[in-house]
Amino acid sequence: MAKMNLRRRSREESGVVLVIVAGMLLAFLGMAALAIDIGSFYKAQRQAQTAADAGALAASQDLPTGTAAASHDGTTYALKNYPGATVNVVTNYNNTPQKVQVTVTASTPSFFGQIFGITHADVSASAVAGGNGTAA
Repeated sequence: MAKMNLRRRSREESGVVLVIVAGMLLAFLGMAALAIDIGSFYKAQRQAQTAADAGALAASQDLPTGTAAASHDGTTYALKNYPGATVNVVTNYNNTPQKVQVTVTASTPSFFGQIFGITHADVSASAVAGGNGTAA
C-alpha cells in the first residue's frame, strides 16, 4: 500500500515540473529578447550617429560655396553610412550660415521581441558641424 501512494505522488509532482520548466523557458526567452534586441537597437543607434557625423562633416565642407551642395553631400554621405535611413539636412543651423545639422532616423527590427509584440525600434541621431569641417 505504501508503494502505491508513492507512485501517485510522483505522477502528480511530474505535472508541476512541466509547469515550472515552461515558466522558466518563457523567462529565458524574455531575457534573450532583452539582451539581443536591445543590443541590436544600440548598434543601430551607433550606426545612425556615425552616419549623421559623416553627413555633417561632408556638408560642412561645402558650406562656403553653397547650401545646395551641402545638403546634397550631407544626404549622400549619411546614406552611404546607413542605407535606407531618412536623412534631414539643415543648413544655416541656429541662424549661423557656417553651421549645418544632419539628422538620421531609421527603424530597426526586433528579433525575439516579436514574441512579445515588440516589432521594431525607431532610432535617431544628429550632428552639427561648422563651415570649415570642424565639430560645432
